[in-house]
Order: sequence, then structure tokens, then C-alpha cells
Amino acid sequence: TLAANRKCIKIDDQPVYDTELIYTRVIGLQQSRDLNIKDVLTYELSGVPSALFDESGDMRSQTKSTLKTKLQVEVSGRNAPHPDAMIIDACALLWCVHWPANGTVEDYIKNFVGRINQYLQRCSVYLIFDKYPDTSVKDATRSNRAGQNVSRKHMLSLKTPLPAQKVVLNVTHNKVQLIALIRKYLLEHQPNTDNELVITSDQPFPTAIKNGMISEKNELQNAHEEADVIILHQLAYLARCGAGNISIICDDTDVFILLMYFYNKENLECGVIMESPRAERCVIDIKATAKKHHYICPFLPGVHALSGCDTTSYLYGIGKATALKKLTSGKTLQLLGQKDVNVDEVVAEATTFMSSCYGSKCDGDMSEVRYAVWSKKMAKSNISNAPKLKSLPPTSDAFEQHVLRSHFQTMVWKSALSNAPPREADPVQLGWMMKNSKLFPITLPDDV
Repeated sequence: TLAANRKCIKIDDQPVYDTELIYTRVIGLQQSRDLNIKDVLTYELSGVPSALFDESGDMRSQTKSTLKTKLQVEVSGRNAPHPDAMIIDACALLWCVHWPANGTVEDYIKNFVGRINQYLQRCSVYLIFDKYPDTSVKDATRSNRAGQNVSRKHMLSLKTPLPAQKVVLNVTHNKVQLIALIRKYLLEHQPNTDNELVITSDQPFPTAIKNGMISEKNELQNAHEEADVIILHQLAYLARCGAGNISIICDDTDVFILLMYFYNKENLECGVIMESPRAERCVIDIKATAKKHHYICPFLPGVHALSGCDTTSYLYGIGKATALKKLTSGKTLQLLGQKDVNVDEVVAEATTFMSSCYGSKCDGDMSEVRYAVWSKKMAKSNISNAPKLKSLPPTSDAFEQHVLRSHFQTMVWKSALSNAPPREADPVQLGWMMKNSKLFPITLPDDV
């Protein structure tokens, strides 16, 4: 057996796991000893569950846009109705505004404010930035995006020479400073328009600017951290206020899924279009999309979380297209994200759904599905080697933690119309553990 301290080696202080080593040894032993492979496969046989985590121990990720591409109903930008209000994913817009190569931070902020003023010429604008609490389930994702830039922290002011775009926007410390400077600049250089600008950032209440007056938008108080969720809260507010047409400036798949879910759930009738901050991208008619796919809208957030998003793992080999195919064939996920259901029932339903994604008819737990998939792969006449460990489903213990994380994320998404996540959405009780004041995904129950 491997000693515990040999399950990984460190390269640049990062643990790297040989996820195939134990598995290969077990397969070799099976040929010379009387081993029950079904019992053996109830163990992960690697340092981390390889179907859910890569060799470095990070959650597996994939391109999320497949869901949007397959479901969206496009409309010509020329035929899109004039919006009564516009909701902007501000952190997405940060990437799309011209970043001066040799300018200062103020030069970039002027470019950003110029883009906002263009939008304000059309209608009222609701500008929403992400919030950055000290502890978040998105910390791991943000650290991965930052990569080697994570330690490149700057003290930013208007006159600071502008660092590289990735150094600012991928490093939370720098990005938070930039957002604060943009907000302050907008308050000090108020746009010359009759349309209202509402800024949501880390302040307790959004700030409204109109006709030279600055006020707090108390009715839009919100404790959610993600702009994705706050966008839906403000969309519902505008719909209640009688807005006939609302434009969402965002290109994110999470937002697209939530727009479909809530448009269907709340029986909205206003026009909603989703357009990218990048002008060359398509314009999506959310109203037409939600009506076309109304039969699957209730299950989309759960399926999206279970098949991999920013806070959950992608299961190796089971992409968005596979999950969507099973959903449209009649499989459902009704319990994910419901705060008053038994967790065991949530795991059982998710197991049934994911089993079908693996092409298995096994109705047991995920370890039994794992053995069924292994047996099916080994039965192929042209097989020369045992299937890769990562191509097998995770064990029941590992999959349960994945379902708990998916349940947490779906619960947060489904609470978007409330001004705060439900108390039941406690990550430490749902697949996450606290270590050094940061949240990390639980790979197996032994981690706790």
C-alpha cells in the first residue's frame, strides 16, 4: 500500500496526485489474487475522487456555454424592443471596456464610465457588481483564475499606472479596489441624463443617482454576494414596477439559466432580452426561450449545478449536452435546492439522474453504478486495458459531497427573489469545510 505522505508530490508547493497508481496496482493484484472487484470499487483508489477532481486536487471544470447554445432563441438586435430599463453585470463589463496599455487607472475608469453613459442615453441603468465577503465558496475558483498572479497585489488610486488587465481583474484584492474607485468616480462625476443610475456593490443598500440627487435604494437591499443572483432580484423588482421591456447585459450561462427558471416560475409577461457586453455576440429572447422550453425550466438550475458550475465539479466525461439530453428525455431533478426536503432523498434522486447520464440502469447507490459502468466497459470485446479511473463514476461517499454542494448552490440560486440566502444554505453543512478561514470542498467524509 502507499504511505499517506506518498499520495502526492509537491511541485511549486502545489500537491500533484497520481490518481491512477493505486487503481493500476489493484487491477494487477486482481489477476493474481482472489479480489472482489465490486468491493474494491467502493473505495476511490486515489488521493482524491478522480471523477470530480483533477490531479492537483482542484474541482474539474468544463465550458458551461453548451446549455445556452443549445437552448437559446435568438433575436436580431435591430428587432429587439427599446428597453425601459437595463440591468448590467458590471464585473463582466469590466473585461469588455478598452484597457489602455500605457494609461493610468483613471484612464480605464473614464472608458468604463463612458460606456455606462452610452447605456444611460437609452434608459435607466442598474449596474451590479459582485460582492467579495471574507469567506466564499467561490474562493477556490477565483484562486484558480488568478493563477500565478494571486500574489501580485497593488495599491490602486486614480493616478496609479494601470497594471495588466488579468492582474487587476483576476486578483480579488485589486479588483475590489477598482470597483470602489469606479463607484466613487460615478458619484463624483454624475451623468448628465434624466435616466436613473442604480449602483449595487458592497454597500448595504444600492445607490441611486438621478438629476443630481444621490439616494439609497432601500427597497433593493440585498445580502447575496453574486451579481448573477442579484440580477434576478432587480429584474423582479422592475417587473413589479411595470417595466414592459428589460435588457440584461450579461453573457453568463448561470444568469441565462436563472432567467429561464424565474421567467417560467413567476409567469412573467414583460419582454426580457439578454445581450452580451460585446456587441458582436447574439441577442437572446428570454421570453421566447422560456416559453419554448417551459417543460424543463423548473429543473434547469439543479441540472446545471449537478453537471458542473463555478462552485461544483464537472463529472469527467459527463458534459452539459449529456445532462440536457437526459433532461429532455423525461428525467427530472425536483428536489435539488428545496430547503425543506430530506438530504437523503436529494442524494437518491441525483443518483438516479446521474446514473442515467452514465448510461446505467442500475438503481442502487453510486458505488453500485460505478461497478456497473466498470463491468460494462470491461465487457467490450476490443478493450485492451482497464478503463481509466476518472472515467468511472465516483463512489457513493464522494458523490454525496458533490450532491450537497450542488444542493447548496441550487438553494442559493432559487432564493434569488429574496434579499438574502436562506438560513438552510450553510456551506459547512453542505459539502464544504472551513480551513484557515477559507472554504474548501470536501472530497470525502474523512476530510472533515
